[in-house]
Amino acid sequence: MRWPTFTGPASREYLLKTTHRPDAMDVLFPDGRPFHTMSFRPEANLDQHWCAPDTYRVTYSYEGPHTFSYSWDVQGPQKDLLLSSHLVRQEQDT
Repeated sequence: MRWPTFTGPASREYLLKTTHRPDAMDVLFPDGRPFHTMSFRPEANLDQHWCAPDTYRVTYSYEGPHTFSYSWDVQGPQKDLLLSSHLVRQEQDT
């Protein structure tokens, strides 16, 4: 992670839960509270989360079987952020 005052490792844990739709997963906080729904379908790859007083809007992008990206657009009284992540599956050592 690179931030103006920090560069180094960062992590966060979530729970993933299947939904009634085969192309989506619900993303939950570790305590089971709902966070948002994740999907790569173009008509369903957007979702948002209200975290008073801020709104977090996420967009997912499927880039292939081993990589995807997502971006959070965060807006609020004191926030104006675009947080982008690009995830790539690591190769297994054989």
